[in-house]
Parts: sequence; C-alpha cells; structure tokens
Amino acid sequence: MEIYIDYEFDNWNKYIEKERANKFWAAKTKKREEDVIKYFTLGKKWDEGYPVKITFIKYFSNKQNDLDNIRLKVILDGLVKAKVIKNDNLNCIQEIIIKPVFNKKKEGILIKIEKMEEIKYDN
Repeated sequence: MEIYIDYEFDNWNKYIEKERANKFWAAKTKKREEDVIKYFTLGKKWDEGYPVKITFIKYFSNKQNDLDNIRLKVILDGLVKAKVIKNDNLNCIQEIIIKPVFNKKKEGILIKIEKMEEIKYDN
C-alpha cells in the first residue's frame, strides 16, 4: 500500500521551538496534523496482515535538512487514529525505513506499507 501525503509537517526543531513559545500550540498542531492524515488516507486500510515494514520517502527541496528531524511519530499516530493500521507497536510494525528524495518542486512524504516476516526474538 502506498499513501502520499502532500503536506509539509513541521520538523522536530520547529515543533519544539513553537511548543516552548505557546503551551497550547502543540495540541492544536497535533489535531490539525491528524486531520491532514485522515484526509490523505480516506478509504485506505491495511488488511494484509501484520507485522509490517513501513518506508517513509521524504521529499526535500534541498540538502540542508536532517533526515532524523522528521516527526515520524505524529504520522504513525495519525495512521493509527485514521484506522489505516491497527497499532504502531512492535506487534504491528517491526521495521521503519526513511529515505530522502531531492526534488525542488515536490514536498510531502510517501508512505509504503508492506507485509513482512515476523522478527523472532532471542531468548
């Protein structure tokens, strides 16, 4: 399954800066971002079994950004809230991959969800 979200989420640096300036900003932003995810995932539901591997392909307009500055948690929580996936714990998601793509004309993030073999834990 592929889901393209044509929206530029605030990165961690911007998010923390704004949150510190206004204590109500974070709740308002989380609600707005959850609504954005619901909009772009309307009618989509993963029903091919678990666990899954999720690949995030983030579009960047330049190379001045940090790959680890993407707020994946809000996206994963939004996918759960929109009922695309049933949970974001280790029973459901056992691999996350982040890939950058450089494109001056495209923003947003492409999410690929794929079934995978369950990782066996050492005893």
